[in-house]
Amino acid sequence: MAPQDLDHVRGELRRLGYLDQGVERFLLQDALRPRRSFRSLVVLVLKVALLGGALLALAAALGLALANDLFASRPFDLLPLYLHLLPPMVLGVGCAFAVLAGLLFVVLQVSHTRKIELVTYGIAVLAAGAAVLGAWWQARTAVTGGVALGVLMVGVLIVAYVLIEVLHGALLALAVRLTDLTPRRRVTRWLVGALAMILAVVLLVLPAVLAVQHETATLPGNIPLDTSASVLLIGIDGVLPTELDYVLASGELPALSSLIEEGAALRPYQRPAGPPASLWTSVATGLKPTDHGMVSIDTFRPLGVSRPLGRVGWFRPYFGQVERALGLMEYQPVLAQERRGWFLWELAARGGDPVVSVNWWGTYPALPDDVDAPSLVLAHGAYQLLDATDGGNIVAPESALEAVRELARQPGELSPGLSRLGPSIAETALLPDVFHRRLAASQLGVNPRVLAVYFPALDIIPDGEKLGSPAHADLLRWQLGSTDALLAEAMNGRDAIAVVFDPGRRDATEGRVVLWHRAGCDGDDSSIEPRQIASSLARALSLPMSRRWLEPPPGCSWPVPSIEIDSFGDRRVVDESESSQEYLESLRSLGYI
Repeated sequence: MAPQDLDHVRGELRRLGYLDQGVERFLLQDALRPRRSFRSLVVLVLKVALLGGALLALAAALGLALANDLFASRPFDLLPLYLHLLPPMVLGVGCAFAVLAGLLFVVLQVSHTRKIELVTYGIAVLAAGAAVLGAWWQARTAVTGGVALGVLMVGVLIVAYVLIEVLHGALLALAVRLTDLTPRRRVTRWLVGALAMILAVVLLVLPAVLAVQHETATLPGNIPLDTSASVLLIGIDGVLPTELDYVLASGELPALSSLIEEGAALRPYQRPAGPPASLWTSVATGLKPTDHGMVSIDTFRPLGVSRPLGRVGWFRPYFGQVERALGLMEYQPVLAQERRGWFLWELAARGGDPVVSVNWWGTYPALPDDVDAPSLVLAHGAYQLLDATDGGNIVAPESALEAVRELARQPGELSPGLSRLGPSIAETALLPDVFHRRLAASQLGVNPRVLAVYFPALDIIPDGEKLGSPAHADLLRWQLGSTDALLAEAMNGRDAIAVVFDPGRRDATEGRVVLWHRAGCDGDDSSIEPRQIASSLARALSLPMSRRWLEPPPGCSWPVPSIEIDSFGDRRVVDESESSQEYLESLRSLGYI
């Protein structure tokens, strides 16, 4: 480009105000130098990568902080988190801008348009819009609450505006180099006013949004409930609806059949997408995953960040592969400390009554202060850890540890057909569930107000054998028949019973639940949501009704709630002293991670 042409370009850009702002001047100065197209492209890519990457890394850090509640508990984690996110965002923005530059070159070659400002601005808007929509799609279920949503809305507008300005300035500089043309007008003046109006509307509406948010309640020290009522909750993972129908029709489940004869029905539910920890925590808390916090099986704790991150979205491959390989990331299972929702038995125990929970997801570690004798909580995956660790945080209260260990040492009884499956399957899946049933039965003498037990054997065993296979048919009959025997022993005197049959990791999206109440059920077999199980059992216990719960499904005569409250508050546990590596290895050996 000749010196006189450079002077003309410089004058036009200055006249339109493109050289008045630091960012635009920084991006457009390459258009004012003698022609070196490849060098100019490389410099522009680096500039946009640094500017856009820094911006999006900050936005991503704020989004992860909102999704993982870092602002409430660990606000100073934001800086190290930002530094972790900066390299991939710089690299990603640089690669994306190189693609946009290629797109701009093609458009200019094909269209021969002289309105380069409209072309570059249109490409910038489309690219920024795609980035913002993608980020919003990731955050739509992870960020909840009025304040968090308000911050997210304002942040999206700011990020969109700045990203458009950066991309437009860089693409315009490249277009000037490619065409020797200058923009005819500045097309972004109206954008500032439009975004200002949108921001004003958001700020005006935000107080109204926040005003309708219920204040977070604190869990009462004593919860009124009918101390004569008791409920039973059984979860069985890895059972397809067709398999359950087959075994039930054969007459091999007399206890379950008796509940159905009394009006209970096999009610279907659509299994929500997500890990088992999320579903089973919703069943026992009555809350959505975004409310109870158990949204994953594993977590990532970047170096310098004090709290593990469960919601990481698109950064999972980067955290899980790149940063772990570089030693910059600690990989952990999701722990009970991350659970914000209260389990049904934790609420019932506040009234001073005994409760029992065996192997339920979201209970590792079983913290010593969770329950007092004669209650009992056996942490999820505890069977594999009873001899591998000193026993800490496996059983609550800790005084019950030796009795639990002694029960686990008793030989498990398996039929000859099951024994032939091999010691690996027996030790990882079958014998643990034998122990879980035996432990649950041993606690019936304390008459727990809530007895909850989870059986994962069929979900742990590889799904290579279908119902037509004799081996799998034997496994299915053994699991369902043994659980039915426990149901027959534990159902006496219960006021409400829920038995949940979930397909787990098998190829099915529908589960079944048998929901029964002593006051009567009419056999309604309409579809329900898993969260309604907890609210139904809570009604049977005369617990206060939380507005965060769904109403119990029709079909049974559920008692009217004693009182109605906004919520039971968030469960907050500050205990980061225990090691979780043994539990992580246990989950890995069972194929969950």
